[in-house]
Amino acid sequence: MAPVQDTTAPQSQLACIHCRQSKRRCDKLYPECRLCLQKHLRCEYPVRRKQREQQIEDEHSFSSLSPLQAQSITAPPSTTSSRSQLSRTSLPWLATTPATSDAQDGGAFNVNDSGLASFLFLDPRLFHKMRLQVPKIHTTVRASVVELVGDLDDIKGISTLYFDTIHAWMPIVSKKQFFENLPNRLTQRRSELFLLVLAMKLCCARITTPRTDLYHAVKQFYFDMENSGALSIQVLQAAILIAIYEVGHAIYPAAILSVGSCARYASCLGIDTTARPPKSMQLPWIEVEECCRIWWSIAILDRFLNLCDPRRHPATPDPHAGTYLPVDDASWDAGTSAPEDALTIGSSSAARLARYGRFAQAAYHLTQVLNLATETHNVTMQLRRTIMALVELAESEGHWKRWGFCTQMAICYSAILMLEKPWLPTSEDGMFAGLDDTNPTPVSNEAAVALQAAFDMISYFFIENNGWTCYRTSPFISHFLYLAASMHSRYSHLNLRGPVDKLGALKQSLRLVNDRWLAAGVYLSLLEGQEILSVAEQGVL
Repeated sequence: MAPVQDTTAPQSQLACIHCRQSKRRCDKLYPECRLCLQKHLRCEYPVRRKQREQQIEDEHSFSSLSPLQAQSITAPPSTTSSRSQLSRTSLPWLATTPATSDAQDGGAFNVNDSGLASFLFLDPRLFHKMRLQVPKIHTTVRASVVELVGDLDDIKGISTLYFDTIHAWMPIVSKKQFFENLPNRLTQRRSELFLLVLAMKLCCARITTPRTDLYHAVKQFYFDMENSGALSIQVLQAAILIAIYEVGHAIYPAAILSVGSCARYASCLGIDTTARPPKSMQLPWIEVEECCRIWWSIAILDRFLNLCDPRRHPATPDPHAGTYLPVDDASWDAGTSAPEDALTIGSSSAARLARYGRFAQAAYHLTQVLNLATETHNVTMQLRRTIMALVELAESEGHWKRWGFCTQMAICYSAILMLEKPWLPTSEDGMFAGLDDTNPTPVSNEAAVALQAAFDMISYFFIENNGWTCYRTSPFISHFLYLAASMHSRYSHLNLRGPVDKLGALKQSLRLVNDRWLAAGVYLSLLEGQEILSVAEQGVL
């Protein structure tokens, strides 16, 4: 005798998806039909007529397949089937629910936490052994964010400006991939694209105060994406651009916290100290190289921040001989580079590298500088010579001729000045113990060259500056100018070419850079503080 159907239970107007696919008679009971309940299947009903029509189209397509093709689809290997059955029965919390859409300002996302992400991080070995996959995170975007991004023409305008400026010295976004995938990302990965575009817009903005409405909006959007559980290269790239903005405009401690967050995010994506993603991701070469550049950008920012205080523990592991360097910038942008073009730090001593590759090498030596910052003049002699050899190599390759882009030169010279005398305070000294003129050590040839380079940079800014030059300048140059100005009084006896009032010229160059990066203005305030402290100490003496 057939069971009596409960007429009081709510019913769906449409058959469930599983019954339609297997052509079974569905009793349409909500929330689960009896057949799915008996077979321990997840029962889902189409929520829209369009979804039902799509199911019918899928069935028609399936019926047109040959028996062999249909068997290949409906009969997966037994191991996969058993694992899939395990996830539906023994571990029902692993099942996912499609997220609903809400584009109102009241909530950025409505995402179901399936638990799979926790499973992956708590026991990755078991996760991969069961051949599980983290479901795609479906997110929606606030209406206010959509307004900030604008239409397609606005997106192209923002990205074009970004590739003409920030990309010149920190090329971490594939220009070819970005424009080729733009139509697809507008529909399939819209939230990630919008976050990246807004981060580009933020980095390119000319501002007079650092904590703008745009900055707060981008930070909030990033936090929303992070809280949703989304893990993607585009989100990480946006986070790095936010960190660059904070470093360039001296937003602390946010800059340090952001770089640390980027390091952890990259680790979650599997980008390791070889600057490579795991092979299991099976990415095309252009994206593998993109991951390499992303890793180096985090390592560079992390070590640059520690120039101010080498005692600070780095957030990223130190690069080593097996870490891959970025390939030629132009060929990567054009999509013509190949895996065989990639070199490691240990194999690149005699190779010709592009600008970003040399920048990565400079960051590698900066790691050694931070480790030896408190050592004596004689101990650091070989390291200074090694860094200067890198400078000379970059000069021979022509990377130094336009100072606005010479971030690697600024980092190299900052490292040399850093090694000239320890800057770390001891138990008896203050923060600027390294500026004390008591028993000064003789200036090294490398330090003299670094100071001369600072005055050459001044000439570049004064003679060739037309507004656009400083706009394309990186924020790393500000720190080098500050170090040169701080140490100038110690080496005023050197016969260096340049303006008569060298300290005044260094300050003026910082004012020019301040039109682009507000951190330069903070360095100016620090110089004024040093002068006040010096006058006070002389008065006491």
